[in-house]
Amino acid sequence: ENVSAGNEIIFNFIEKIGDIDLSGNAVPSLADLDNDGDIDLLIGQLNGSLAYYENTGSSNDYNFQETNLTEVETGMNSAPEFYDYDDDGDYDMFLGSADENILIYKNIGNAVNPQFQLETETEIPFLGVNTKPAVGNLFSNDITDIITGLSTGGFFHFQESFCSLPGDLNGDSGWNVLDIVTLANCILNNNCPGIQYGCAGDLNNDSVYNVLDIVTLANCILAQNCG
Repeated sequence: ENVSAGNEIIFNFIEKIGDIDLSGNAVPSLADLDNDGDIDLLIGQLNGSLAYYENTGSSNDYNFQETNLTEVETGMNSAPEFYDYDDDGDYDMFLGSADENILIYKNIGNAVNPQFQLETETEIPFLGVNTKPAVGNLFSNDITDIITGLSTGGFFHFQESFCSLPGDLNGDSGWNVLDIVTLANCILNNNCPGIQYGCAGDLNNDSVYNVLDIVTLANCILAQNCG
């Protein structure tokens, strides 16, 4: 329990939840999955499965009871995190794993009866094994951020990119010399994938940012046919 006062952070141990004993490497995540006003518990495990414990008590006196959930699992070391990824009012799941990277499961049910389905359109770079994601909106810009830990001890930050308009690097839904300048600068600095809308700079879809992309963008702007 957080009993902090002033600038001092103090956590007091309350109790061990003695009736929950799983396969190992337990990774807990808390969220109000059934929208009843109290926090439920989902636990990742060494064997890759997830254990769901519904809080049948209250926000003041919890009582976790094991409950069936739509079958979601990974090969080993499942590590769940909840976030409303599609902004529809219910929790979606980001699932870390031993070697399957970070998986996204969208909630196709609702805020009361969650049903999770694997989402395959979003690509998250693979950087290592035993990922454990934390998901949120770090910059108050309606863009999803993921910070993930790895078995090597390091952390990486991913930010969602939207590239519906190739060549529009400043996100104004148009094409002009400012896009060329932005593309040239990020190529010179070798950081196009790291800037917002940077993925829009790969105009020839070869996963490389170079002078060919600048030429392609300049030509389509001159011809007024980038769209």
